[in-house]
Amino acid sequence: MRRWVKTGTEITVKQTAKLIGKLNYLRLQFYEASLFLNTMDHLKAQAAKLRRWDTTMIMNKSAIPDKNWLIAKLKANIPAQLIQLQPQLTMTTDAAPSGWGSTLEKELEMKAIAHGTWIKRQAQLSIYNREIKAIIQDLRSFAKTLKNLRVQSLAIRSDNSIAVFDIRKLRTSISLIKKIKQIHQTIEKLGIQIQITHLPGVRNEIADALSRLSKAGDYKLKEKIFRQTYLQMNLNPIIDLFSQHFNNLLPRFMSTIR
Repeated sequence: MRRWVKTGTEITVKQTAKLIGKLNYLRLQFYEASLFLNTMDHLKAQAAKLRRWDTTMIMNKSAIPDKNWLIAKLKANIPAQLIQLQPQLTMTTDAAPSGWGSTLEKELEMKAIAHGTWIKRQAQLSIYNREIKAIIQDLRSFAKTLKNLRVQSLAIRSDNSIAVFDIRKLRTSISLIKKIKQIHQTIEKLGIQIQITHLPGVRNEIADALSRLSKAGDYKLKEKIFRQTYLQMNLNPIIDLFSQHFNNLLPRFMSTIR
């Protein structure tokens, strides 16, 4: 394969399909392998559609990065964890037009939160692209926490059903495949498994609020109204999630800035 790409050797569409079929077996050890066969499969499909299965084609140089990834994986030959581990923590994520937000929980106990704002170029991206970027940013933000807690398996919840499907099934258009690769490369660096599921938007309240939250830290409810509200609702709040040392309403609070 390396020689075909480097020398521009003409090969038949059928030979390319045969090679892709053989490399597909790598998915047993390298779950994300199909992502790195996508470019070759796209080139093969184009050639087959325009010509015939017996016609010749030249492997485009755009396949070189994927080829290098496959070769590196085969050389490293790192054993894979075939058993799907039970998630130890749950990461809930959301992307808004203005920013991104996420929570990290263990059995409903909040372990960490993260949020940030988009730069102008990122804010103009599609909803799908913002969601993918948010997940990558969330994983990077929680990297130290995941390492300290020795997390091996992480549940991810997102309210973007298309992004969830693409990440889980490793299927998307050729123009978006790079984004899905970035997520799986980030996961690989963290050395964890993931289980991603769709969370209806109406249930994604905290991450949604974080994604729209300003970093200024100047939000504060009137203490009188706050007390009246939780007494009327028969609640006993124990932690203030969105506050700093100068505007907390409860003794225990979680700062949104360092």
